Amino acid sequence: MTIVELAKYARRPLRFVRLMESLKPSDLYAALSLARALDRSSHPMRRHCAGMLYCWCTQQLVIERKGADMHEHDLFDDDRNGALKRPCDASDDLNEASDTQRDSTRSRAALGPPAPPAWPASASAGPLIAVFDAQQIDAYEAVYSRRLKDQEERGQVSQVIGHLRRSGVYRSLHMIRPSWRQELDGLQQQFPNCVDYIDYLRTAFVLAEREGSPLRLEPVLLNGPPGVGKSLLATRVAQLLGTGCHTVHIASAQDNSALGGSSAFWSNARPGAVFNALVYGPHADPIIILDEIDKVSTDRYDPLGPMLTLLERDSASRFHDACQDWLTIDASRLVFIATSNDAATLPAPIRSRLRQIDIPAPTSEQSIAIARRLWEDLCAEMPMATRGISLVDDALNALAEHPPRLVRRALREAVGRTLYASRTLIDVHDLLACLGQSPRSIKCGFV
Repeated sequence: MTIVELAKYARRPLRFVRLMESLKPSDLYAALSLARALDRSSHPMRRHCAGMLYCWCTQQLVIERKGADMHEHDLFDDDRNGALKRPCDASDDLNEASDTQRDSTRSRAALGPPAPPAWPASASAGPLIAVFDAQQIDAYEAVYSRRLKDQEERGQVSQVIGHLRRSGVYRSLHMIRPSWRQELDGLQQQFPNCVDYIDYLRTAFVLAEREGSPLRLEPVLLNGPPGVGKSLLATRVAQLLGTGCHTVHIASAQDNSALGGSSAFWSNARPGAVFNALVYGPHADPIIILDEIDKVSTDRYDPLGPMLTLLERDSASRFHDACQDWLTIDASRLVFIATSNDAATLPAPIRSRLRQIDIPAPTSEQSIAIARRLWEDLCAEMPMATRGISLVDDALNALAEHPPRLVRRALREAVGRTLYASRTLIDVHDLLACLGQSPRSIKCGFV
């Protein structure tokens, strides 16, 4: 019954603390499951109570086990202790809104400064590096409730600290697989016009293999005409590495908040892509794709400002997001892949920090190979729609003079035209019509 009452009074800290201190040892694991459920709440006071409950239960379990090491998978085991459902807000007392601020202050005084719980050990099998400073987080956790006046800002900090308590300060690094040669050969078959970049990947992979160390890729700029497959190539490389991919569309960015977060001064402050990738992701070296970096607008704010810090390893190891500037992040292992159509328009400091690799338009033979691979990808993406449909021999030749972006679009539309006409073959006329080069059109609509 005490667990149910704890859930009921999760927005009244003083009552919550009294019930928490009356927990029996047999209720501690259920209380930890409740703490995790409350930590997912949108209400900052519920998350505040979740942090108190987590700290108190951890201390009690350490005492009960006589100082035995505590691990995160022991404390939050869904199979052993099912997470409790969030209680309905309608069951709270009517006067709780006026008591929230007063109860929060009194509960801090009643509890005193709790000892921080032990940091969990990572379950990753790969090599690990410390991306965050555990001592810095412990120190800020003890003072942030007094320093921050805004309740929403305190709630955001509490949520970040709570997540780091569960995930730990270490993140894994990518180790290459023994099959990397075959994987890169397959990537070259899919992107035959991108051989220069794939050759660079081969040199980085073979160095990592010989040293037996994690893969280290320097920031690159894929520069070439529109539609030749630069963005798709970056995405496929991220899939090959398996470390996660975060795309930032620089052309639509109005300031540097997309990368470095927005200042906590604003009411709608949010962390940037770097913060989200490292705090909420399992890897220390995810890929950040900067799409259309040459289309950046610097009329008022510079969206590329954080790049001056992030593209240098020394400064990137001490990165601070503008929204959560109290937390020092080691972003030196991030992998940046930028794309552009005209690298000459980039600022010189940014261009000098990127390894530029030109991606030419594919030749006729390469275009046919790319079109064949795009057709295979389309069949895998839409197996029901493409079942029983095939391309005639001359259809791929009709696509040889067009960039991959238009080829992918034309193939998809041609499948729809063929299905509408109840046919099983996609001919040259279908593809030319989809590319806008034929007067032939299908009849649809009202008669």
